[in-house]
Amino acid sequence: MAERPQLVNNSPEDIETDECMSTYTHVFSPDLLIDQVAFITGGGSGIGFRIAEVLMRHGCDTVIASRNLEKLAEAAKKLTSTTGRQCLPITVDVRQPQTISAAVDETLKTFGRVDILINNAAGNFLCPATSLSFNAFKTVMEIDTMGTFNTSKVIYDKWFKDHGGSIVNISATLGYRGQALQVHAGSAKAANDAMTRHLAVEWGPSGVRVNTVAPGPISGTEGYRRLGGSHSESAGVFRSIPLQRAGNKTEIAHAVLFLASRAASYVTGAILVADGGAWLTSANDVERLLVFGLQRKERINSMNIEDEINSNQPVDRASICMIIVEYYKNAHIIFHPKIKEKKEKKLYSVLRKLRLILGILKLNIFTQILIYIMLLLLFLVVNSHSFHWIFSVN
Repeated sequence: MAERPQLVNNSPEDIETDECMSTYTHVFSPDLLIDQVAFITGGGSGIGFRIAEVLMRHGCDTVIASRNLEKLAEAAKKLTSTTGRQCLPITVDVRQPQTISAAVDETLKTFGRVDILINNAAGNFLCPATSLSFNAFKTVMEIDTMGTFNTSKVIYDKWFKDHGGSIVNISATLGYRGQALQVHAGSAKAANDAMTRHLAVEWGPSGVRVNTVAPGPISGTEGYRRLGGSHSESAGVFRSIPLQRAGNKTEIAHAVLFLASRAASYVTGAILVADGGAWLTSANDVERLLVFGLQRKERINSMNIEDEINSNQPVDRASICMIIVEYYKNAHIIFHPKIKEKKEKKLYSVLRKLRLILGILKLNIFTQILIYIMLLLLFLVVNSHSFHWIFSVN
């Protein structure tokens, strides 16, 4: 049998963590973006962090924006120390145009210009459509699609309309073939791809170019960890990719750098797929869909069996938890800023622990429901400081 040919890996330097690279080889001229300013949403970690680093290594100052100012400030310090360029961390929720407007005003006050917008903020997870809540779908659409439009429009109105500029959206190939477990993210990214073309047409006369980079499996990212990239790699799934490997963050940053720079001065409305050819050849993960659905069904059944053991009137406590959480979300409770970002995750944790405690106590079902309702009321009427110990976000 003929031996498998030795693969040539020409990938650039990169590291898995959100740290700056100790060495970097310039593919483009180091002054390609000299004294330009880039506004990067989701710039504090993952691909966004590496995009900021690579742009700064080519002479660009940056603004990195997301909801976690503490994380952004730490990232900005690393980026400035390594590159010698300015990096301004700003708190932004891309779902709220007023926060974007304030951030752009601060950017213009600090730098006096914005040349590049990178729409990188996103949210994703694996979930079959049958198990996807209305709120979960809406949230992904709000972050990915509405967030991209909100940020683009604010910056266009405040600067690009009169001065021109370059917008690069970070998308995905999920919608190209109807990726299993990804109806939410695939729909959002497909909308963004359409938005790229529409805005390229409408804003072109103002000197604004709008393009998209669609990454494939990229190591060292939260998406890679959350969506099973490491498992796919160890299982040999990447052998179906023409380039036989996952990509890295620097490779995506280089694609963004090209589209953002004068090297792509006549490119607009384009979607640059940077996935090693993965979407062309990789099989859709229908097996994972079936396994996921089976596991979820078994989890729900086990909860209901536990309820039957502990009560003469069985109830799915998990459903009660979800009802409370949905009500809690819609109540728009105002938390201390330090707590606000992690409140939903922590509330889920508290409710899960409460479910276990009630199971051990073997209380009757009406008492259990009353306790859940009382907990919800406490969250509604007690200020955040009184319950700081519950959330323990230090």
